[in-house]
Amino acid sequence: MLGYLYISIYILFSAYSFIFVVLVSEGYSKIVTLFFSSLIGTIFFHLINSAHISNVYHRIKKNLFSVIGLNLSSGIGWLTAILALDYVDPATMLCINAGSIPIFNFLLVTKPKDYRSNYPVLIAILAVICSIGLIIRENIRLLAGTVPATTFYIGVLLSLTDGLASAFNGIFSERLTRSGIRPKEVLTFRFMLLIFLTGILAWIKGSFAPINWSAAKSFFLASCLMMIIPLILYQKGIAALGSLVVAILMPFIPICAYLMQIKTGKYLFDWYVCFAVITCSVTLLIMNILTYIRKK
Repeated sequence: MLGYLYISIYILFSAYSFIFVVLVSEGYSKIVTLFFSSLIGTIFFHLINSAHISNVYHRIKKNLFSVIGLNLSSGIGWLTAILALDYVDPATMLCINAGSIPIFNFLLVTKPKDYRSNYPVLIAILAVICSIGLIIRENIRLLAGTVPATTFYIGVLLSLTDGLASAFNGIFSERLTRSGIRPKEVLTFRFMLLIFLTGILAWIKGSFAPINWSAAKSFFLASCLMMIIPLILYQKGIAALGSLVVAILMPFIPICAYLMQIKTGKYLFDWYVCFAVITCSVTLLIMNILTYIRKK
């Protein structure tokens, strides 16, 4: 029962975190927010692993390729997700991201000769692709005359890149777990490259400004919403329910995000877009269930 509670809270935090970043970015750069969020998160996870941090770094050296892959995929994933918010709303970004991750994951881990035996999953993949297409079409209709379609497509491309990076991230995380590095230890070094990339980008763009108390609170809250609390809850949820059951529940994030972003008053409610988001989440839910059945 606790496992479902952990994941339910995780879903709410994950849904709201990107909306919070959009709201905070009205006063601070998204890149700066991501820099401080990942820095605070890394410091926090170093502290909770401080008792055996030397052992963690020893295992890092033994699994350097996977660690580099994890950092690259994490850095690219988080960066493209944050940049996508300049072009699309959080719910659309999360729909495209959530829909593309299992598709990319299936293509990365399944051999072409095994496609025929997985035809139910392939049909579900086609349904997810169609539902993502529906979201894109309805958003372009809604934004017609206010935002150029090419601008919206940039957000779609960034969201898909985030999905691909997240699929690779899952593969590298699984390799590190199999090598004996615990999930909470992985979080100690997961964001190193992200800190470097966002720091360099913020410095080049001149986005760093004197940090006052209000900014410090916003960055700390962003780190708690995006990284610290969700990642702890996610790991606890997986430990209690298993990764496949947790994956089945992930499609509820875009629906929650859509309702939350409408509540802020920053985004317009549209029945067709709402229907598209629900359709995407439902088809993704079906696909995850079929994947769960296939792996049992």
